[in-house]
Amino acid sequence: MLHTKARHKGFGQRGTLEKIFHSLICALLLMTTQAYSATHQGNLSLSEDSHIGFKATKFGFVSIDGVFKDFSGNLKLDTTNNIINLSGEVKIASVFTDNKKRDTHLLESDFLDVKAYPTSRFMMTKYERLEEQKDDKHIKGKVYGELNLHGVTLPLVLDSMLNINTLELTLKGEINIKDFGIEGSKMNSDRIELHIKTFWK
Repeated sequence: MLHTKARHKGFGQRGTLEKIFHSLICALLLMTTQAYSATHQGNLSLSEDSHIGFKATKFGFVSIDGVFKDFSGNLKLDTTNNIINLSGEVKIASVFTDNKKRDTHLLESDFLDVKAYPTSRFMMTKYERLEEQKDDKHIKGKVYGELNLHGVTLPLVLDSMLNINTLELTLKGEINIKDFGIEGSKMNSDRIELHIKTFWK
């Protein structure tokens, strides 16, 4: 009988240890979740892995893809992952289309005129949340703001998609360079598509 009681006591100790271990795991998971959520609510900086891209056409059918390599930005989300602040800036001199002659021309006075206008800035004025995708990780929306380019500031609307797990924000839109007083070239389209993929930390 004494041997049987000892066995029962051992089982009780193991059960207690299992409960303690389970409680510790739950506490760690809760702390991790809280820490992850806090990063969403703070001020986030634009990662260097981001892609600030644009697309134009030449002769009406030749696609020209380009990026700005030097950029910065800030993002802030509320507790429900709505965008409450978004701003960005690119250095015009960092334009890159994988063609040195073309890149040099883009910086001249008939295009971006880097000497007079060394930067371009965007500032959000309003965010409209549209819907969440089926996986509940992606939030579709519209970002309304003002784009300053070539010394001219005009309203700009961008379609947005936010991945709340990876903090990847994709933005798409288009502009007409003539609206910003850019002379351009008859060979190149005035309409420029914006393809922006940003990562935040």
